[in-house]
Amino acid sequence: MDVKYITVAGQKLRVATSPAGTGTVPLLVFNGLGADLEVFEGFAREIGRLGIGIVIFDVPGIGGSDVPALPYRLACLAKLASDVLGALGIAGPVDVAGMSWGGALAQEFTHRYPKRVRRLLLAATSAGALAVPGRLSALSKMVDPRLYIDPGYMARVGGELYGGKI
Repeated sequence: MDVKYITVAGQKLRVATSPAGTGTVPLLVFNGLGADLEVFEGFAREIGRLGIGIVIFDVPGIGGSDVPALPYRLACLAKLASDVLGALGIAGPVDVAGMSWGGALAQEFTHRYPKRVRRLLLAATSAGALAVPGRLSALSKMVDPRLYIDPGYMARVGGELYGGKI
């Protein structure tokens, strides 16, 4: 992935892209809460072998992007994502993918900018604010801050939360 900094709507963002093959639609990826763009590095490498390009950015306050001056809502992040695409010269539709919290943002982006979206892919996300996990033991792990700051904890519980092995 080509990682660079761009300024969009007065916000300095760290953005990663990989080239799309001729005639393919780029994939705009929204990451999970607190996760930076490196989480998708391996995925980007593999999908790049299929000629599919990726656009992903660290939302304000995460990874290499500047901390925002004010709190923001999903609607603001959806607009920011649209502006990122514009700044990168991507005018046509994109495929959109969201993982975990990024799934909520992917849905918001799709709702607000339907003409920019060809397809929507959601992974390990929820259907909305009232959705709860099937097991309370999973919920207790999802609200534990160690999930986002302790790699060892994620390695121990990630398989239960996301399926498979972490």
